[in-house]
Amino acid sequence: AMVNLRDEIPTKAPYLKPVMQIHDELILECPVEYVIEGQQFVKEVMERPIKGFSEVVPLVADPAVGKRWDHTLDIKQDAKGTWYVEAEQTKTEPSDVTFKEIEYALPLYEQAGIEVRVK
Repeated sequence: AMVNLRDEIPTKAPYLKPVMQIHDELILECPVEYVIEGQQFVKEVMERPIKGFSEVVPLVADPAVGKRWDHTLDIKQDAKGTWYVEAEQTKTEPSDVTFKEIEYALPLYEQAGIEVRVK
């Protein structure tokens, strides 16, 4: 999947910039107006079947978005087609991202067309 991304980004998603890989995570940057398109492209490439492998182990990519790596939230789409992320009201686990922590990025989420919801 990473080889496919490397090969396809220049022609199909030139707005994406690979930054780093940490185990099974890929960190990419893009202009805010391409966030939804970019995460859809990466998910599609990452989940493509690999002969002899994905018949046994399904490939699932869970895109997350955020201004900072430690503030990324899984991006989802509801039944109405609205893209959204969910922040926690309060931090109960060290990995939780609260609304207060991402409040500075609300204009970016709005510009990207992503609704921020609080759990």
